[in-house]
Amino acid sequence: AWTLALADALSGTASAATIFVVRALLTDAMKRDAPDADYSRHTHVDDLAQAVAELWDRPADELNGRRLDLTGA
Repeated sequence: AWTLALADALSGTASAATIFVVRALLTDAMKRDAPDADYSRHTHVDDLAQAVAELWDRPADELNGRRLDLTGA
């Protein structure tokens, strides 16, 4: 709710409040330490970083108040 309230306050500006949806984060170390574990519901931290970096390539009004699903579901 807090992020959506901030998005409302940012409406019409060059800024945006965006929600990233993840179930759990995954690192290479986790995969290395437990290679047989089921990580199908995890979002790799590199994918999250890429999604964050791509925010700068999109207009704020397209992103503001949006949920960006990174779960792969």
